[in-house]
Amino acid sequence: MDSSPQAYVCAISAKTPENFEICRVHGVWGFLRRSLRAASKVHQGDLFWFHVGGIGFLAIGRVTGPLVAVQENSKVPWDDGRDYGATIAVDFLSAVDPPVALPFPHTIGYKVDAEIGISTNDLLSSFFPLTQDQHSRLLTKAFGAPSLPSVHLTPHIGVPYKPANEAPDIAPKDPFEVDPDLVDRGTSAHARTQNLAAQFLESHGCEPCSPAAGDPECDLLWAVDQGSGLVVAEVKSLTTANEEKQLRLGLGQVLRYCVLYAQLKKRSTTAALIVEREPTDGTWESLCATYGVALAWPETFSRLLIDV
Repeated sequence: MDSSPQAYVCAISAKTPENFEICRVHGVWGFLRRSLRAASKVHQGDLFWFHVGGIGFLAIGRVTGPLVAVQENSKVPWDDGRDYGATIAVDFLSAVDPPVALPFPHTIGYKVDAEIGISTNDLLSSFFPLTQDQHSRLLTKAFGAPSLPSVHLTPHIGVPYKPANEAPDIAPKDPFEVDPDLVDRGTSAHARTQNLAAQFLESHGCEPCSPAAGDPECDLLWAVDQGSGLVVAEVKSLTTANEEKQLRLGLGQVLRYCVLYAQLKKRSTTAALIVEREPTDGTWESLCATYGVALAWPETFSRLLIDV
């Protein structure tokens, strides 16, 4: 029996091209209710080609989870008024750059492209399988060979890291006079520590990210274990006066973010609490360890090289 993964096309209308970015950011594809019969045949490890009308094929991804039914009151990330019946988790393996456009003939009505053998009716269905020959030809068009590129993109977990502003125009305040997290993120010590952690991760082969729009607002996150795991980090500045409050706040935040990201990204997730210096109270290290949280400061950033 052929054990090769089945390839499918996820077709996005030219009227809603923004839905591709939503799929990429959230790592998920949504099946319309009318496509559920085809969706039921999809297995983990199958490949999804993403096609946007008027542009062409933009990416290829791999299915990483089971089909999840959309309940009556469930929310989906696509605000287009369509009737979604199920979603499925997808890792985006590689962009197709430049996009591969299908050369349909300039005729009226039903059309089939001469190179891959895909019809306009196929694309209107929003989701359909490819034959192995069609898949091979599309791979060749996209990557120059009938196989996936040897180096894939890191599975999407956020957006490229946005360096924090180390010279914020905010006067020092007690972090509990107003929203403590907003105050802390406005300090130069917080920004400097966060940027140092991101630089350390980059120098050790990790790809630090910032949260995507709509995702929980942690400070840093990065993939581990070849994309199968995720580390979520919260950064805190410390002073003698606020150390205890800051550490309590940071630990609670990062544990909550860890749960939220595990649900959202469908990956094993662990937490890291990054502080600007070693806490004066050594019991914080054992407390964080009890809850599986990596507590790190610049001299111990090696603790951030985590296997989930």
